[in-house]
Amino acid sequence: MKIAIDAHCIGKNLAGNNTYTINLVNNLINLYPGHKWIIYVSPEGEPLITGNNPNAELIVLKSKSPLGRYLFEMPKSLKKEKPDVLHIQYHGPVFCGCPTVVTVHDISYEIFPGYFTFAERLRLHLSVPHFIRKAKSVITVSDFSRKDIIRKYKIKENKIKTVYNGIDHDFFNNEATAEDKNLLREAGIKKPFLLSVGSLQPRKNIEGILFALKKIYKSIPGLRWIITGPEGWLSAGIHKTFKESPELHSIINFTGYVQPKMLRALYRNALAMIYVPFYEGFGLPVLEAMACGAPVITSNVTSLPEIAGDAAILANPNDTNGISEAVKKVWLSNGLRLEMSKKGVERARDFSWQKAAEETFSILENAAADKTQKNKI
Repeated sequence: MKIAIDAHCIGKNLAGNNTYTINLVNNLINLYPGHKWIIYVSPEGEPLITGNNPNAELIVLKSKSPLGRYLFEMPKSLKKEKPDVLHIQYHGPVFCGCPTVVTVHDISYEIFPGYFTFAERLRLHLSVPHFIRKAKSVITVSDFSRKDIIRKYKIKENKIKTVYNGIDHDFFNNEATAEDKNLLREAGIKKPFLLSVGSLQPRKNIEGILFALKKIYKSIPGLRWIITGPEGWLSAGIHKTFKESPELHSIINFTGYVQPKMLRALYRNALAMIYVPFYEGFGLPVLEAMACGAPVITSNVTSLPEIAGDAAILANPNDTNGISEAVKKVWLSNGLRLEMSKKGVERARDFSWQKAAEETFSILENAAADKTQKNKI
């Protein structure tokens, strides 16, 4: 079987999509070396495909625009390569000549359109329904997202499958090292601290946490909060709220995007991780934090209760009093933190990229069989 994968997003710091694609592709080509793999990558992503498989061919996409990539470059290559199936995320080439499987992580652009640029929202609104209808199968990353997509796009339930994201347990684990301490020391980060992870955008509810901490910072001596993640759409509102909260300036550190080893060091040393977005299709930071032993406070809405299970404290993202009480409870109770850490590590073990790759391969194989059957007719 010859399988093509659009992995052009790798290397562009697109948060969860980037993590998903790197781990899925590397696990697929390692687990199934007997098949031919055509991996479409950007120049930045090429070095990140590390699977040791002579049957995996990397094709570097030179076009920087989606139009050039999907109207000309990929269709031309696919016509030449003739794969049995193509895997894409959200959207792909207009012409591909083979069955497609599309992963749609969530449809937040439909639920919270104001959190996206007009151009991005329009592109997703027009293209995603088309590629969902065109696809042989649809993959999403939580049962919550599956129900959302079925409800919004009226697709048949048997066409869409839930394949949970995973964790790289060799990397994200609670085995603290001297390197972690050195990284934190070099960055000037002192313990204890709270941690939040994710791009700075309204959907992540950083402003809500700011307001929650303003209610309790006087009652928690030594409070520190590390916020790590790149600038996102409409991040100006977050910075405005922070600027208007001078009482918090000495306890909050915006780090921007950090490299994976630094992120792991932050998870391993955080007193707790606060992640209370308004909407999430999966929530990788929740699992990453749990795998590293950090107690987690997360939202009680969308996919997050499904992913966190009973290993996290759940809070209403619209209730700043509830968030502040959860933070205070975790900060002040060492026993509670130890219990949450233990539960979190156990919960994270339920998720792996190998399992995600195996389930994805089965879907790709079934989609490819459709082309084979048609060729026999």
